[in-house]
Amino acid sequence: MERLRPFGAGSARTGVGARLRRASVNSPETTSTPITFEFGNSTVLIDVSPDEEKGVSAPVSAQRLRDGVRGSGLLDLVPYADEHPVLPKQVSVRGG
Repeated sequence: MERLRPFGAGSARTGVGARLRRASVNSPETTSTPITFEFGNSTVLIDVSPDEEKGVSAPVSAQRLRDGVRGSGLLDLVPYADEHPVLPKQVSVRGG
């Protein structure tokens, strides 16, 4: 589990644990590169998907996506997004 810092480097917060992986999509030769983590009441997913029509994998490794997300300022938006969700919270019902 990697640590991402959604509040900037000078923050007192230590960041959040993120799961980075490469995942097969429709065949072992085409992969996507997702990062997922929990923050507040939210589950955050950042995913680079393959070009399924051409059968070409996502052109980025998990480490490069992690570094790009860390350096982009994108994580600075997570606290605001958690407080102002676009979708209502989904609730699972036991037994279907």
